[in-house]
Amino acid sequence: MNIMFWVTEKCNLNCDYCYVKKQPKTMSLETAEKAFDYFKKKFEDIEFRKKEIHIGFHGGEPLLNFPVIHFLTEKFKEEYGDKINYFSLTTNGTVFDRKMLDYLMDNIQLSVSIDGSRETNDLKRHHCDGSSSYDETIAMLEFLKRHQVDVRIRMTVNQETMKRFADNFIELDRRRYGFVTYAINTDDSWNADDIEEYSKQLNRIMDYYIAENPEESKYFLYNLKEATFRPRRLCDGGITNFHISPEGDIYPCILSVGDKEFKLGDIFYGVDQGVLRRLNDINKQDICGCEKCDYQGHCSSQVCKIINKKSTGDYYKAPYIACQERKVIYDCYKKYEYILEGFNA
Repeated sequence: MNIMFWVTEKCNLNCDYCYVKKQPKTMSLETAEKAFDYFKKKFEDIEFRKKEIHIGFHGGEPLLNFPVIHFLTEKFKEEYGDKINYFSLTTNGTVFDRKMLDYLMDNIQLSVSIDGSRETNDLKRHHCDGSSSYDETIAMLEFLKRHQVDVRIRMTVNQETMKRFADNFIELDRRRYGFVTYAINTDDSWNADDIEEYSKQLNRIMDYYIAENPEESKYFLYNLKEATFRPRRLCDGGITNFHISPEGDIYPCILSVGDKEFKLGDIFYGVDQGVLRRLNDINKQDICGCEKCDYQGHCSSQVCKIINKKSTGDYYKAPYIACQERKVIYDCYKKYEYILEGFNA
């Protein structure tokens, strides 16, 4: 059971590639309480009681609404205790408050967004006036490192920064803040030259890991393979996966929040089963032109048509980068799979 609370859409940064509409919407404590009551009632169902619970907080910059984060964390801890698998939160790392951070370090797994070096980070991740956010994010990461808190570092890679992808990744890894992950910005107009560069950069990262951190190289390659090629089930949005907007609307996934076309219902009246059936009918249909693809059973674009609609405007047309990225990662995996011999995750 995955529940993601979008506690605010406000943000103190204005990142060029951000998919959030950044409207001045913030979840009230009253709405947060209604949301907790909604899920408490849902958990009375025996099927839901069997599931572990993951509670996440998202934004905007979620730390701009810390009171709601604190409220929901304490309510779920008090009610469900060890049923909670973990709490998580993604932050841009610029909202530094010692009392707040003390609480987060004790209760919530943190992901911090940063794209690499100062030069790279400043290209896309900046304040609304265009000024750099780099020093503030690094200050929070250094603070967390001093307190021995492992965080998830989350890079976004775009066309403009692809040629520095490996350098940025390696720089962040050498700083030892935590496990470095990355995501490709699917909204860019990627071409064949970009894909070739992506392959070179990913191979450079693998060569670095093998030379300097052989054990970590195994985890990186294994996680890369699992994230890309795990078997895909039908969309579970509105079934075991819920994204709650600041107003209390229910959406199926991170890409859909705020887009009324994908609204499934709200915490006041529940999920509209007719809308849910329509989404499931859309997701069950195959994508045109992918009949001979070797990756069909492992492709998120086959399972989640919202990815396609948001990127291409068509439910049944996969984004170019989604197809090409699988090929890049598969080739990388086959090249280096020898390091996983005898490896147990």
